[in-house]
Amino acid sequence: MAYSSSLYVKEIGTTLEVTSLSIWTTAADPWVSTTPSCGLYEFGRYWNQHHTNVSRTLVHMMSGKSGKSGIAWQGALCIGPFSFTLNVPMAPTCPGLPSTLQPYGGDYGFTGGLDGTFDLQNPAIVWDLEAVTHEIGHNFNSPHAHCYQGIAGESRAIDNCFGIDVSQEPGSYTCFSGTGVLPGPNSLSGGVPGQGDGTVMSYCHLLGGGLGNISFTFGKNHPYGISPARESNRMSAYVAARSAACVAPDRTAMLTTIAPCRLVDTRPNSQRFAVNQTRTFNVFGDLSNQGGSATGCALPAFLNGVAQIRGLALNLVAVNPGGAGNLRAWATDQAMPDTSSLNFQVLSPNLNVANELATGVRQDIAGNDFSVFSTQATDLVVDVVGYYAATTPTTGGLAAGEIAPGSPITSKVVLGRGSECPAGELRAFGPGSGRGQSGTACRAPTCQAESVSTLSPNHACMATGFTARARGPADSAGARTFRLLLNGERSTLACSTRHTDENCSASGGMVEIPPGSELAVEVEQESGAGPLCGADFSFACE
Repeated sequence: MAYSSSLYVKEIGTTLEVTSLSIWTTAADPWVSTTPSCGLYEFGRYWNQHHTNVSRTLVHMMSGKSGKSGIAWQGALCIGPFSFTLNVPMAPTCPGLPSTLQPYGGDYGFTGGLDGTFDLQNPAIVWDLEAVTHEIGHNFNSPHAHCYQGIAGESRAIDNCFGIDVSQEPGSYTCFSGTGVLPGPNSLSGGVPGQGDGTVMSYCHLLGGGLGNISFTFGKNHPYGISPARESNRMSAYVAARSAACVAPDRTAMLTTIAPCRLVDTRPNSQRFAVNQTRTFNVFGDLSNQGGSATGCALPAFLNGVAQIRGLALNLVAVNPGGAGNLRAWATDQAMPDTSSLNFQVLSPNLNVANELATGVRQDIAGNDFSVFSTQATDLVVDVVGYYAATTPTTGGLAAGEIAPGSPITSKVVLGRGSECPAGELRAFGPGSGRGQSGTACRAPTCQAESVSTLSPNHACMATGFTARARGPADSAGARTFRLLLNGERSTLACSTRHTDENCSASGGMVEIPPGSELAVEVEQESGAGPLCGADFSFACE
């Protein structure tokens, strides 16, 4: 799981964390099914009946029974139990399982034929690694690579390694049907057995070359097949659409060093600490009122109400203290620690005492970001030399402008110029001017982009979702329907709401915008009465 997680971290920006583990080592276990489908249903029913109290995002059954196969529910993170009846398509008769309506479904997956041969010190593509990573990929909403026809604006699949009857792959996508062939560079054919032409979500291992046909990737920067990054983009978008209660924010932080910058100096403004005094300090914007840089220290500030840094690397200096004492530094929204950050005393000759440390910063709101307590009278100098940020930036929602029905909200985003958008980063674009009026009157302002970003030429933009908001009097005549338009083309993203001041959201239908092109983003009120609507847009970079 550790090596599998490394791929999810690298390409999906998500860490797989094992929080609960159950092991059955004898024949006296509840598992009697011998096929993958029945194994999945048996496992789901058992877990729904006995372990619904276990907090989790997904659950995976790893079986050592013979038969290398696997199966998982697609788009299933945190979906909860659901019931269906066996003896219907894709749900065969299973020994020991009732054919009546039962809670067989949920956030589950099943992999069989595992033998534990993977060596973390000498990693290679073996069945255990490929199969478990693949099946969990279905939970993350990816179909098979040969079933990407029509996804993200591309009519072709990622590869044609496996031809299958479409009825065996139910879903809102189309699968390749025909004789399997390995993909070549940017092509559906021309591959060479054993050179890793396929992705984790492919069936290329069923062709000559076996598991040597698989590269350990969800398609990001993969040279073979047709737009293979659609896998990682689709999965990333799905994770981004899950709630924080389902996919916990990644608290892993990486240190970014910066040129030393003055945050605090109590001397210029005569702000010397008194004995046993606590003070709070800011880290964003003009810091001159606390003796720091008037132009700030270029630290990533809050974005739409969400903290972008977890902590700071600081250099604390006690200057001309009045006696022996200590300083403590901490994030203002946390309790003061019991341990000191810097111990000092009066030295002869007179020397200042410094210490470098890492400390947290306030996460709920900007301002009064960290606190310092001193047991002794002293001046204080604080320089920041780095910050700890989440491995992938986090974003909140943007406030939306409001317009009259039938008037689209338009935001222009020019791709192909300016700074590079980091892989996996989510950006939100939306209107920044204009607000609706109360009652039935309304106006349709010219909406400008509140946040405009440019992407480097080696990136494309994937529209991953939007939220629309109905405003004005209650609409008793019926639902209002909103649809996302990209460059004038209607996308598959649409949602409806009946109530005033209620959001509706749509996600999952991605449309690729080539780098270097201009993107016009619109949300159209497609049907329903009511004077006003608003919208937020979400995009993901490859």
